[in-house]
Amino acid sequence: MSERATLQKTPLQKSIASEGPVVSIMSKTPTKTISFVNLKMIFWAITCVKGLTPGLEFKRCKLCGPTNRKNVEFKASPWPFIPFRTRFNLTLVFIPDEAIFAATSEYKVWIEPSGQLYLRGTEDVCSQNENFCSLAAGEKFVLKHSDILRTFPAGLKVNFGAELKIFNQEHKMVFCASCEATLRS
Repeated sequence: MSERATLQKTPLQKSIASEGPVVSIMSKTPTKTISFVNLKMIFWAITCVKGLTPGLEFKRCKLCGPTNRKNVEFKASPWPFIPFRTRFNLTLVFIPDEAIFAATSEYKVWIEPSGQLYLRGTEDVCSQNENFCSLAAGEKFVLKHSDILRTFPAGLKVNFGAELKIFNQEHKMVFCASCEATLRS
């Protein structure tokens, strides 16, 4: 057999060679391949996210349910974008219409735009903040929180929504707020 005959490629080999290197992905199904063009697109998408300042960006936040806008004041700094590894400060001033002697929070987090539920839970608010559970109707409550926003794996971009509801001892909703945000790293 001549040297020339061994160097000729099959049509499939020519097709693969024109697309560039091929990477195999392990799976239980027959081997799948990603062409170099697809790898370039994935790399481009990751670098687009990497080109943006990493952090948490709030798109919109609103009060929901019976929460009266006159009774709630919310301040956040920096706002609406909190870069990773940056200290942020939150202040919530709340004047309940109903007395609060016991409180339970219900929260949920979902992925946008699908609405797929990511996290849901309930907690006893009094075990975290005793002052919140001794409020007469019309009494002012101030909650201040300061922390540093931690980092997430590089190349991550997630749009999500979150909702927090607080109920008093009679299971009447006394506070409700929801936000939509984007996390990008």
